Amino acid sequence: MAKPRIFISSTYYDLKHIRADLERFVLEQGYEPILNEKGNIPYGSEKRLEEYCYKEIDLCDILVSIIGGRFGTESRDQNYSISNLELKTAIEKGRQVYIFVEKSVLAEYRTYEINKGKAEVRYAAVDDVRVYKFLEEIFALPLNNQVKAFETVHEAISYLKEQWSGLFQRLLSESARQKEVNLIENLNTTAKTLKQLVEYLAAEKARGNKAIEEILFSNHPAFDDIRKKTKIAHRVIFQNVNELAGC
Repeated sequence: MAKPRIFISSTYYDLKHIRADLERFVLEQGYEPILNEKGNIPYGSEKRLEEYCYKEIDLCDILVSIIGGRFGTESRDQNYSISNLELKTAIEKGRQVYIFVEKSVLAEYRTYEINKGKAEVRYAAVDDVRVYKFLEEIFALPLNNQVKAFETVHEAISYLKEQWSGLFQRLLSESARQKEVNLIENLNTTAKTLKQLVEYLAAEKARGNKAIEEILFSNHPAFDDIRKKTKIAHRVIFQNVNELAGC
C-alpha cells in the first residue's frame, strides 16, 4: 500500500536532534520520512548532489521545513541555502508544506524588519542575515506561507498531528460529499430518462390511437354494405366521415 512521503528539510548539524524526532514521529504515523542523512535520496553522477534533493521533492507529498539560526550550505548557483531551495521547490511544485521557525529567530525577525538595509546591525539569533531575507520572501507569498514558531520539537509534532488529522477529516468529508453528489447526479439522470420515456410513450400513444381509429374507420361495416348494394367489385373506402356524408 502506498504511504505518504514526508520530506524533512532543514540545516543538519544544528537541527539533527529535531530531524531525528520528526523522523520517529512520521514513522509512527505509518508514513515514509525522507531525510538526506538517512540515504533516502538516491544520487547519480549526472547532476550536482543538491539537484537530486530538489528532484526527490517531486516524489513526495508533504515537505516539513525547519528553519533555525544557521543559514546552512549555500547553493552553487543561487544566493540561497540548499534547505531554502528545498522549500522554494516544494512551494513551486504545489506540495503541501509546513514551515516551522525557531521562536528566538522569529522574535528577532521584527528587529530585522526595522533595521533592514543597515549593514552595521548584527543579529544574535542567526549566523547570516540571509535567513531573515528568506523569511521575508516566505511571508510575502500569497499561498503556503503559514509559519509556526516553535521552542521544542514537541510543539512542532503536536501541530503536525492536528494538521494531518484535519487533512484526514477533510478527505473523509469530501469523499462523503462526493457520494452525495454522485447520488444526485444519478437521480437527475434517472429523472431525465423517465421524462424522455414518458414523452415517448405519450407520443406513441397519441400516434397509436389515431392509427387504430383509421384502421377501424377503413374497415367499417357500412363500407361493405355500400359495395354490395352498389355492386362495386372493388373495396369501398372513405377517408373520413365528411367524405362518406357527401356521397
